[in-house]
Amino acid sequence: MEPARILWPMVALVALTFAVLLLIPLARFRAAARGQVSARDFRYGESSNVPGEVSLPNRNLMNLLELPVLFYVVCLAFFVTGKVATRPRWCSPGSTSRCARRIASFISATTACFTA
Repeated sequence: MEPARILWPMVALVALTFAVLLLIPLARFRAAARGQVSARDFRYGESSNVPGEVSLPNRNLMNLLELPVLFYVVCLAFFVTGKVATRPRWCSPGSTSRCARRIASFISATTACFTA
């Protein structure tokens, strides 16, 4: 595998992060139009008045910004050192991580199962 191909999973994860980032204002404006929230509820982050389906994209974004930092570091280290292994595409760390993150983000963004 040529070393530059290790950057594509990073690009995909960045695209997913920006897609989830766009879901936040959509959910907030939709809830505001329905009268579920007001601008005051978001003054210092999110208040307890914010429904779960509105805060869900924000929590998903926080998850996308925390752990993938390690993924970015590992991918950049492989790229800089040129130690990108030649292995089947389906079992590369980038493909596996990208697939798992997409599934987790989809489940997290589409289900509102909260326990009290």
